[in-house]
Amino acid sequence: MKSRLLGVFAMLSFSIAVFAGNITVVSGDLSIFKNPAIRAKVIFDYTDLMLEGKPYMEQLKSKGDDFVRDWPSESMASEAYFITCWNKDNEGGMEVSAAGGEEYIMYFHVKKMHMGSGAASMLVGFGAGGASMSGTMYIFKDLNSVPVLTVEIENQTGRSGMTELVRRTDLYGELAEDVVKRLKKTKQSKVGPSTTPVQVPNLQLVNLTNSGSM
Repeated sequence: MKSRLLGVFAMLSFSIAVFAGNITVVSGDLSIFKNPAIRAKVIFDYTDLMLEGKPYMEQLKSKGDDFVRDWPSESMASEAYFITCWNKDNEGGMEVSAAGGEEYIMYFHVKKMHMGSGAASMLVGFGAGGASMSGTMYIFKDLNSVPVLTVEIENQTGRSGMTELVRRTDLYGELAEDVVKRLKKTKQSKVGPSTTPVQVPNLQLVNLTNSGSM
């Protein structure tokens, strides 16, 4: 009995230790994050997503037609929750929205995701069975291919939930909260400027460095 309790305690301790994932500010200007005058449009891009080890559409089709059908609406609901949580957690700083026409774009290149386990959520609880994701967050200004901020996200995790939608929505809420916390804790002196152009799926960016040299 004692060994079983120790095992459960170790598992819970491990869950707590990795709950927030590994969020790293790679480069950029942190002042934009603190600026309440800035509003950014949020885009989550799943083009390159590996869902539970497979290309996401292939995995959805293997689960059934209803999973393919529900993906767009569940994505929209989860992303809307991210926006709500971000604006609450970063009150007094940069706001985000789903609307177009913004000077800034907050772009998530989502690379890996696991939808978690309803069984683990029910049997274990304490955050077990939560959904997880990895990817890169960029903030672009005026579609310049050199991002003004780059953040790497590895194994960000949400809490338990009986359905995939609940687990995924909570994951996006935790993502907003934890990225805000990491940006607040990061000192500008520890982060170099963004200088390297990037290209991402489904977003036409302008390489001002090359165009300016012509």
